[in-house]
Amino acid sequence: MLAQDTQPTTIVKDQRFEFALSIRAKATSFKAGSEIRIQVVQTNTSNRPISFQGRGSPEDTEVGYRTYIRDEKGRLLPETKLGRIIRTGKDEDAPPNTTVVFTSNGGVLRDLQPTESSVGEIILNRLYNLERPGVYTVQVEPRWEPGVPAPKSNIITLTITK
Repeated sequence: MLAQDTQPTTIVKDQRFEFALSIRAKATSFKAGSEIRIQVVQTNTSNRPISFQGRGSPEDTEVGYRTYIRDEKGRLLPETKLGRIIRTGKDEDAPPNTTVVFTSNGGVLRDLQPTESSVGEIILNRLYNLERPGVYTVQVEPRWEPGVPAPKSNIITLTITK
């Protein structure tokens, strides 16, 4: 669990959606190879309860959101094998025509009351290779059906050092 956050939470509200997403990290600088966790905060910005699939574990949150990590030139970082499997639904080591299906570990359908938030965690180095020192930006969005507009979170900046 993340203790004190050094980055303030910025709620990005898009009028098309009944909730807003924000992300934050415990720190802004990490040593290469260390585990890097972020919190994903989903806040009900409507005036009524909304049904919400709660994210139980980091694995549930990693599957439930698309995570984008970009370098200083705006290029996406190389994904880990798990990151590619989550993004594509395919495992390159599996037999041809095999589709990977993810099931929820602890996500529970519940109502999120007006102004109420739900917090999940993503372990970034499970999805992307973060071994190279540099400055990176991170943003997430819900993993909805292709072509369906989805709210995006704020963008945070992380520095990886040797």
